[in-house]
Amino acid sequence: MAGFINQLVKPFIGHHDWNGVFYSQIARNYLNLGLVITKLGQFTGGGYYTHYPPLFPLTLALAFKLFGVSDLVARVVPAVFTLGYLILLVVIARKLKFSRLGSLAALAVAASPMVRYFSLMPSQEAMIVFFSFLSLNFYLDLGKQPNRPNLIKFLIATALNGLTGWAGYFLYPFIFLHAAIFKPRLKRAAALSLGVLVATFALHLIHVFWLTGSFTGGGLLEALLLRLNLTSTLDSVDPRSASFTLKGYLIQEVRWLTVYYTRILAAAGLIFLLAQLKNLKRLTALTPQASIILVLFLFGLAYPVIFSNVVYIHEYFNIFLLPFLALSFSWLVEWLKKKSFKLALVTLLTLIFVIAWERRQFVEALYATQAHRPGYDLGTLINQTAPEGQLVTVYASEEFIDLNGLFVSFYAGRQIKFIPSRSEPRFEYYD
Repeated sequence: MAGFINQLVKPFIGHHDWNGVFYSQIARNYLNLGLVITKLGQFTGGGYYTHYPPLFPLTLALAFKLFGVSDLVARVVPAVFTLGYLILLVVIARKLKFSRLGSLAALAVAASPMVRYFSLMPSQEAMIVFFSFLSLNFYLDLGKQPNRPNLIKFLIATALNGLTGWAGYFLYPFIFLHAAIFKPRLKRAAALSLGVLVATFALHLIHVFWLTGSFTGGGLLEALLLRLNLTSTLDSVDPRSASFTLKGYLIQEVRWLTVYYTRILAAAGLIFLLAQLKNLKRLTALTPQASIILVLFLFGLAYPVIFSNVVYIHEYFNIFLLPFLALSFSWLVEWLKKKSFKLALVTLLTLIFVIAWERRQFVEALYATQAHRPGYDLGTLINQTAPEGQLVTVYASEEFIDLNGLFVSFYAGRQIKFIPSRSEPRFEYYD
């Protein structure tokens, strides 16, 4: 807990903390320039970032407006959405007829490194998982009461997911497939959700055109090709991309799943899948619980399969397997409970302790990362030294600029001009 609290107040200097400074800078620009001037676009200083819809940085800007611009506020935003999806996880488990013990067992995922570290990373992922759970929750309500209010709630949650990020889009084709097989009366609602996603995607393209004069402006098409491994310049974006192989990727994914979710949760997912093999020839034989868990498995698998290149570099995109692994663990505890409640309870408490303990050194190492400390220190020094509104010239090596330039700019809060130099990082300005 102490490490989590320290991470909450820690500046953006650690593993994948470029997300924090990048989106915080966009959110701060919303406040400094205004929504009208920015046209709701994600202005980075050098142009518009169009690779994702803007709902997350707009939410971050609202938090900054209410509570002030700080690293703490930026980290609290994804933490709130994480808390929200953990609550929804229990709600959904109860609606799937899991017992109280089985439903609470899903919260074991909160002890995993994936949640303990990335729940404090300001990026779209926690928000996407939240809206995905919210959509699934309303879909289950529709199955019980297929009325207009539940339909509207389902479609609103779908729209919010579509306006947050692309990973959420992968849930709804599988919901439609589930409706077609198990809930034919919900096919229309599921089809409408797909229509909503077409509308949100079209809205994003129109917004991009408004900002850049092109439907694929701001590198949107290039980003898509990169994520699909369809560009010939992978190594120019990230040298690790050039080393991508399917075999290496699969091995790495297995390692990451067992590290970030622990061997126990990964094993729970595997056991669940093996237990369902007998029903694959006749899908209608699946229980309502199992059918929804399989939907979440396909949802979580879709992003790593389709956008393998980005997951190869950014392991936190495996967060979309969290719902599947959490409910698989619930399913396993529920199975034990049928044998003996005491056995299930003792096993659950023991496994939660083991999950939290198994990778504790890894989590502590993540909390201790500070690769971007030099950028933070230089940016803070500039902020304390240079007058507000002053143009500051920073001389540093190309490697330093590439690794820390974003951090210098954010923490300096000044207009920065970088000039490559072989000297140690230094800066100058003129009154």
